[in-house]
Amino acid sequence: MKKIIEYIILFLVSALLLVVGVLMFKKNEVNNDDTPNMHTDIKTGENNNSTDDKSNNAGSDNGGVTSSGEVSWQIVDETSGLTCSSVMTTIYEDENYYYQVGSPCQATNIFIKYSTGEKLSIKDALSSGKVKIGALLNSNINITKVAKDTSKTFEIVDETAGLMCAQTITTLYEDDKYIYKVSDSCKGTKIFVKFASGEKLTIKDALSNGKVTADELIGKGVNIIKEGKVKTQN
Repeated sequence: MKKIIEYIILFLVSALLLVVGVLMFKKNEVNNDDTPNMHTDIKTGENNNSTDDKSNNAGSDNGGVTSSGEVSWQIVDETSGLTCSSVMTTIYEDENYYYQVGSPCQATNIFIKYSTGEKLSIKDALSSGKVKIGALLNSNINITKVAKDTSKTFEIVDETAGLMCAQTITTLYEDDKYIYKVSDSCKGTKIFVKFASGEKLTIKDALSNGKVTADELIGKGVNIIKEGKVKTQN
């Protein structure tokens, strides 16, 4: 009789341990499913400089938790039912590419919803640096990369500092309507246009070779005087 009681107690203990094990297994499964369709973004004060490095930008199709950052987010598409024109719309650009979606509605009605409660359109999230373009390229949003014409991408390199220059109005270039001038003799030969290709020309040579326009130089901050030509009457 004593042995029978011992067997019963052993059986009950084994059954209890089995039940506890099953409950623990179920609990782990629930915990693993608590964060569906979420991304984690790297919090940074600047935009992603390497747009093709997807391993450094959180996100996968329709979400997926990563360990690369601090703030979780998910994509919320609210374009359903909207009447949208099919016009490619730029949501972001970097040195080499324009990033476009298929309509203005997608730019303003596909949102990034953050775990903090903040909700931004993909265009606003990109412009404010709250999400990286690489993360969105790695999501299920259909984004088209359009290469820029880098032959027209340039910067101004001013090497006039410290030079002794005659304060003489100097002509750089002229067209049918205007004569383009600078305020001293150095600027035409010591302010350069440096192209993305590596080519470097003085502003005078860049104008005469048709590589840039005077308005493009003015837009970059070069102080050019536009003097209208006097029309002669016959």
